[in-house]
Amino acid sequence: MLAAYDGHAWIDWSWVGDHRAEILSRLQQHATLAGWAIFLGLLIAMPLALLSVSRRRFYAVVLVVTGVLYTIPSLAAFSFLLPFTKLSHWTAIIPLAAYSLLILV
Repeated sequence: MLAAYDGHAWIDWSWVGDHRAEILSRLQQHATLAGWAIFLGLLIAMPLALLSVSRRRFYAVVLVVTGVLYTIPSLAAFSFLLPFTKLSHWTAIIPLAAYSLLILV
């Protein structure tokens, strides 16, 4: 067991065992959101990358735009999207996909 400096355990394995179903449900939800975000990011990044390779003048523009999207804080993105997407999965997927663009391009 992992021990903290004060002698208490950092992880309460009995709690983990008691909440295994909830942990697995949240893990599945996280994997689904991340999967959709990467899929959407790939759908957007591939044409942008191909455009950047074929037309070199767009390369700088694509990098600047994806770089700016990458710097937007997540709370600001969520706040901006809430009126449009309500409190749905898309409120998380859209910013995550935008954050992946710079890396994928």
